[in-house]
Amino acid sequence: MLRRWEPRSLLMRTLLACAALAWAGSCSGRPSAADGSAPVGYTKIDDMEGDGSALAWIPPSGLTAGSWYTATECGATGDIWPPPLMDNAGVLTPSLWSYSALAAPHETFPGILSTQAARLRTTSPLMGVWGAVMGLELASQPGLTLELAPNGRVDGGSPGVGEAACPQILVTEASVDLSAYSGVTFWAKGDLAGVRTVQVEFQDVHTDPRGGVCSTDFNSPDYCYNGFTTTIALTDTFSRYTIDFASLQQDPKWGYHPIPDVLDVQHVYQLQFQITTPRCYPNFMCVGGAAPPVSFDFWIDDLYFVNR
Repeated sequence: MLRRWEPRSLLMRTLLACAALAWAGSCSGRPSAADGSAPVGYTKIDDMEGDGSALAWIPPSGLTAGSWYTATECGATGDIWPPPLMDNAGVLTPSLWSYSALAAPHETFPGILSTQAARLRTTSPLMGVWGAVMGLELASQPGLTLELAPNGRVDGGSPGVGEAACPQILVTEASVDLSAYSGVTFWAKGDLAGVRTVQVEFQDVHTDPRGGVCSTDFNSPDYCYNGFTTTIALTDTFSRYTIDFASLQQDPKWGYHPIPDVLDVQHVYQLQFQITTPRCYPNFMCVGGAAPPVSFDFWIDDLYFVNR
């Protein structure tokens, strides 16, 4: 197996949190959602209308709205859109996150018309890269400061074969209690010409290093980032997907596994939509040499919690 650089280290996986976006001037409030209140039985996370990357969902008291982010291998950040927020020779590159306008409005829930969606696409095929993520931090803690993290690995070692020494933005975000909800529902589609198998993954206190439970040592059997996941197959038109928290599972072959091996819904950090390159694993290891080229273009629209 060829070891790949770990873009979902604590550095990469938090680099586009709302605190960072606020610092860069890209996390200001946005207008009230065009589709109004959520239907009975659901709580709106985001409807992707308006500007900015901040979520419509307001987390529990003491926390502020989370935000969208993107991530891929350090050397490939120019090949996806929207690109990650990164350090460029000591200068922070402002977030270019934006929702994308739909070619034609479409109805999600009855009477709710969508005109925009979250979109992640390649501008050039990813070459030798594990894949990419479009995700959202579910909450932010007010008053956070930014720190430019040093080059190299989050565990302090030197970059290994296939790894990049890439300074990132280090911030700390908060977990949220989702026990009032049984899952999520959303609409999605994918372009016919690209990869359309998307992993929907949640990171909780056991799988995210910010929880202080798992290990950031790649060689540890308790390695972080083995989140609770399911896989969806997209079509070229918007379809609705509903995912129950109870149906999510970890990859049994690697990483830290809590007992019981279930999502801790009271302490969740992130929701991610991930494209993993064929022959690569979700822990960013690839077999048979470098990862093959991969292209994709997928959309996520009108994201809601399903109330219990």
